[in-house]
Amino acid sequence: MAETKKISFEKIEYYASVGDSLAEFPYKQKVTYYYPNGKPYRWIDLDSAGSILTDYIYQYDTTWTQTGAQYIEPGEEDYAMERNRFEDEHTLVTEWLDKEGEVFYTMIDNLNAEGKTLAATFIGDTIHGRDSTFYTNEGFVQRIFFTNNKGKILNDRSFEYDSIADPDNWIRRKKIMGDTIQEIHFRSWFESGAISSGRYYPGIISSGEADENSVSLTADGKYAFFSRTNDWTHQTGYVAERTLGQWQTPQMIRELDTIYNGAISPDGNKIIYCTNVGDLNPAWLLEKKDGQWQEPNSLGISAGYFHWVSDTEIAYYVHDNKGDLASATLIGTRLNPNSDLAFFNSPDTEFSPYLDPDKRFVLFTRYVIGDESQQGIFISRNTGTVSDIQWETPVKLDIPYGWGAFVVGNLEALLYSDGKDIYQIPWNDLDIPFKL
Repeated sequence: MAETKKISFEKIEYYASVGDSLAEFPYKQKVTYYYPNGKPYRWIDLDSAGSILTDYIYQYDTTWTQTGAQYIEPGEEDYAMERNRFEDEHTLVTEWLDKEGEVFYTMIDNLNAEGKTLAATFIGDTIHGRDSTFYTNEGFVQRIFFTNNKGKILNDRSFEYDSIADPDNWIRRKKIMGDTIQEIHFRSWFESGAISSGRYYPGIISSGEADENSVSLTADGKYAFFSRTNDWTHQTGYVAERTLGQWQTPQMIRELDTIYNGAISPDGNKIIYCTNVGDLNPAWLLEKKDGQWQEPNSLGISAGYFHWVSDTEIAYYVHDNKGDLASATLIGTRLNPNSDLAFFNSPDTEFSPYLDPDKRFVLFTRYVIGDESQQGIFISRNTGTVSDIQWETPVKLDIPYGWGAFVVGNLEALLYSDGKDIYQIPWNDLDIPFKL
């Protein structure tokens, strides 16, 4: 018997349907993230703008049995708590707790042999009613309805599946209420985050409440640094930690105060960043010692859009000629420039370089006013060696305009920002006209 595929990320898009017509854009999305063992980590409902409606984070014990969750619903400012326990293998009790930790509502699930809900009874001061759920032969939800304590059936909805990829996965379904198609749902999923294309970790890294920029990862992939803003020139630095394969809720780095853009070092112990002061971008270095971020040190230059090539080598942007690329070796709090990227500088704007650690290639953003062919992220191959670099004429990647290019792993995927969100594209989908 073939092993069931482990899904890393799942997305369901909800489209309103009126008769045979379908809305142009989804009015809601639900994204679900999974741990490598197949257990769900978190599901998030997002509105059409990508803002969080509901965020539900699972909690498990050491045997990976769910013990509870923390969740937030529309209109709430704080996460609430949910507690789970199994009375037996076919009975799951869910209790919702108030701020004092007291149970104010209970749901009792009767489960089938696959652990899916057959009936769910809702109990407040009294029994309010129950949900009944029926499944297709493949195990997909076919019908759900609520019966109140007077026996009246409410919120009766059924589902028809138009497209099924294999016995475990559906792609398209219709939601039907009162013999009328109310919604069309489209589902996509990925076994690995590195092969998914689109907004990077929607609801966790890319949000609808703010704009995200300047993403960079540590060499071990454990930490991600990026900036968030609702004001382009005044941004806030965040770090997210990856635990058991999933990014946790990002935390703001208060020691950074207000920044313009920045990047985290491969070892995770330094952040180089710049602020916005008039026409200048003073550069700073923030270091971590004994697990704590220290006071920042000035680097004495105006620069930005940094990339750590290694823990001591940095590629960046300077203001010369409307914007040039530069690179340097970091010695203490001083940058010792070199000429590795001078080949690409022109009278027009080049910025946001990504220099491959093995010097195989470089990525950067170019912007020439009035010439769309020279607006975007470009790539150039080194046909020489690490010590004798010979750059080829750069070619433009066939992707939307953006900056902050960052390569995940060993050519697994490309991350970049369009100024609103961070996007990921699998490396093999970039259609680069040469091999590395």
